[in-house]
Amino acid sequence: MPIGTPSNNFIEIMAENVLSKLDGSHPDFSRLEVPDKPSKGIILGTLGDSSKDYSVGIGTERTLTSVKNNSMSVKFLARGDGILKVKPSLSLYYRVYPTWEEERSYVKRTYDELDKTVELARIWKKHECHFEEISFNLTPSEHPLDFKPFIHQIKSDKSTYKTGG
Repeated sequence: MPIGTPSNNFIEIMAENVLSKLDGSHPDFSRLEVPDKPSKGIILGTLGDSSKDYSVGIGTERTLTSVKNNSMSVKFLARGDGILKVKPSLSLYYRVYPTWEEERSYVKRTYDELDKTVELARIWKKHECHFEEISFNLTPSEHPLDFKPFIHQIKSDKSTYKTGG
């Protein structure tokens, strides 16, 4: 199919739609309703090793991922000394109050008959966290990430679902 044909454009649009849903960057994922914490069921951007995949073509390279848990780690072998530069980024989900439409939809799906009280829909909002680049020598050490600016932004969000004291 020649590039620029309507069929090719449709395929590109569909591919972008599917890929953005797989990596969590699709706008539909900025707010989502899940009954449990998002970390129990959402794993985005997992790291994996690069490997040869001969099922696609001869020696075609692709990234493989394995999902063991929802934490992240990086392991690699390096020869000699050197400096490693890393720019961490992640998606942070926090619970918010549902909008009127979200709560109405939840109640319709969940309750056959309305009692005097109903639960609030469990709505989670995504916040993208991008940290400054970290440079360090290739020696075993820890480099903590400062979440204070993100925590302040989330606490300032009027829709944040606050519990307890």
